[in-house]
Amino acid sequence: MVQERKIALLVDAENVSHHRIDQVMAAVKNNLGGLVTVKRIYVDWTKPNLSAWKAVLQKHAFLFSSTLLPLA
Repeated sequence: MVQERKIALLVDAENVSHHRIDQVMAAVKNNLGGLVTVKRIYVDWTKPNLSAWKAVLQKHAFLFSSTLLPLA
């Protein structure tokens, strides 16, 4: 019996447009084959241009990690 591969997808929201996530998800599924068991996105919610990612989080069930920089 062949075991299905388990894949972790980690996304840096500042370097990938939210418009591309459907393509990324399809590419992972079609090219890597396997089950995406971890979907995590790293984002700084203080940047207004990244707010569009919120809908993507819900659609694809991503967990998020806030990447706030420490204040000096």
